[in-house]
Amino acid sequence: MYTDQEILAWERLLEFPVYHEAKLKELSWGACLSTGVCQNTGTAEGVSRYDLQHLIQEETASWNPFDKILAKIHQYGDVLALGVIIWIGF
Repeated sequence: MYTDQEILAWERLLEFPVYHEAKLKELSWGACLSTGVCQNTGTAEGVSRYDLQHLIQEETASWNPFDKILAKIHQYGDVLALGVIIWIGF
């Protein structure tokens, strides 16, 4: 009634919640090992350490007003370039 591909796809769909939970636990355990705040490290063999600090973007506060202007030019550069082309065209 079903092809082998359909049965395989259905089995994978049924296995996904288990895979998702296992991957979440692996990432959580690896992050815990990386920070060193784990209470129980007895079963940590074969678990990779994941440093999640690299995912945090650092905010650099700059008091230079030209940095803010340059950031806006960088953000809206295409609109400014189009405006210059239109201005020169007239």
